[in-house]
Amino acid sequence: GVTVNKIRAFEQWMNLVFPLHTLGVRLSYLPPHENFPDMTFTANAGFFRDGKIIVSNFKHEERRGESGEVCSYFLDILGFPVSVLPASRGNIPIFFEGQGDALWYGENTLVCGYGFRSNQEGIQAIHDSARCGRFISLELVKEHFYHLDTCFCPIGEDILWYPPAFSFESRK
Repeated sequence: GVTVNKIRAFEQWMNLVFPLHTLGVRLSYLPPHENFPDMTFTANAGFFRDGKIIVSNFKHEERRGESGEVCSYFLDILGFPVSVLPASRGNIPIFFEGQGDALWYGENTLVCGYGFRSNQEGIQAIHDSARCGRFISLELVKEHFYHLDTCFCPIGEDILWYPPAFSFESRK
């Protein structure tokens, strides 16, 4: 196993948080939960749209319990409206892993990735729920790039991306 240097980790955390705090950024902290160590990947918790959070439906069993924690936090602690996706559409499960697989390009184009964590049904459920303008879904095919945000980064009018992470159809 890996030994974590807690002092170094705390220093790194403070080097991130202190400048944000100094700039007046309002920070909120989703409390850790001993049963859900992957809650540190907060982008996967849900998708924000029009002042509400659409909570993720995680594919892997060990992460599914996070959804309840996220719902409680945003609704009860922060007072955000919360939307929950259905578990399935017909007999097909709906998997969607938040802003790890849904990124805005510009103001009106939502780009979503599917294949390893989110599936096409989950991406369609987000599209239906979020009522966004233009919508593009891209298939991820390299297992090391299991979320869209690992291989696709909108930067202003440009996009930084790793083409081999996507199917041939998606690259087109």
